[in-house]
Amino acid sequence: MVTVRIVEQPGAGRGLVTENALREDDVVATICGAECRSYPTRTSVQIAADRHIDGLQVVAYLNHSCEPSTYVDVKALTVTAAAAAP
Repeated sequence: MVTVRIVEQPGAGRGLVTENALREDDVVATICGAECRSYPTRTSVQIAADRHIDGLQVVAYLNHSCEPSTYVDVKALTVTAAAAAP
């Protein structure tokens, strides 16, 4: 089981980090209980051209990265490790 926590990141606000080493394709979080919307919000994730999910609990703290360590699988509704991370 992967343990995640919310941390304050200087200059970037709050973000989500894991306390475990990850292998590529490890599931970091499962998205459940999300609300579907036809419009974006500050914390929503776009899952189709006109669909967004919101009410994501800790997943809402994922930060944008040009070199992301995770990705959101919009079909499985999971956050998954993009590569191994120590």
